[in-house]
Amino acid sequence: MELQAKKIGERIRQLRTRRGLTQKELAGEQMTRNMLSLIENGSALPSLASIAYLAEMLEVPVDYFFSATEEDEGRYIKLSVIDALRRSYHTEQYTECAGQIQGMPVSAVDDEVALIGAHTYMHIALESAAAYELKTAAAHLKNAQEYMQKTVYAGEDLKRAVVYYRDLFALLPSSLEFPERLTDLRYACGYIPAEMLLYLGSLRIVGKGALSGKEFARDTCAARHMQALIALSSNRTDAAVRMLRDLAQDNDLPYFMRFRVYSDLEEAAGNTGEYRIAYMAARKKLDLLETAKK
Repeated sequence: MELQAKKIGERIRQLRTRRGLTQKELAGEQMTRNMLSLIENGSALPSLASIAYLAEMLEVPVDYFFSATEEDEGRYIKLSVIDALRRSYHTEQYTECAGQIQGMPVSAVDDEVALIGAHTYMHIALESAAAYELKTAAAHLKNAQEYMQKTVYAGEDLKRAVVYYRDLFALLPSSLEFPERLTDLRYACGYIPAEMLLYLGSLRIVGKGALSGKEFARDTCAARHMQALIALSSNRTDAAVRMLRDLAQDNDLPYFMRFRVYSDLEEAAGNTGEYRIAYMAARKKLDLLETAKK
């Protein structure tokens, strides 16, 4: 009886903590906070009526408190949180979703939860990359990979994206060009935009006069950068500086373009004697390198 009381009390305490409830909030009008404390400490065995009330408040079946194995316990916990977890994921509340998964015991992380976890951390990694916090992005990417390995439902697109972004984040802080493997359009999928692949590939050949800039949608950051690079290769440096300066000040400039755009602007402005602009570009590059370490 004493062991059963301790097991029930511990499970109540764990669930209450995961729900973010205080003892007073959970006790409500049905019992005193002191009685709930005794139950959680295993010093008192709750009545069936109290167990039914606590199960309702904690959103688990009554059977959960009497489950004999970790697998059963995990199954009940998953049933109690899966609707909220799915809702967080489908409404793109990825940070909240990650917190919900982290609060689940290992036994509750089945194929479905692991798949949600893998996709959730992939999204969070890309959000961090967009802020140029590449070290943080790489850490989230590692989490995505760990959850991906726990589910049989991870598709090829997700597996490919984990490998791709691992290499991209490692190169981004100061790379001006990218290896051919990161420009292959066959990598394109929901997580890897085709335009990003085309842009990274274009950096390798634009100076050879092989591009016109029309390969990209009109007025996009990629098209504008290509036009600036073409102007540089045609010795229209003043025009290139104007285009690069405008691009560098665009809040929509994608993270994977920033260091290259600032580098091109620094060099072009320096060559035309626009040292104030060159200094601004150099400052932005340093800021990026500092941000990448976060």
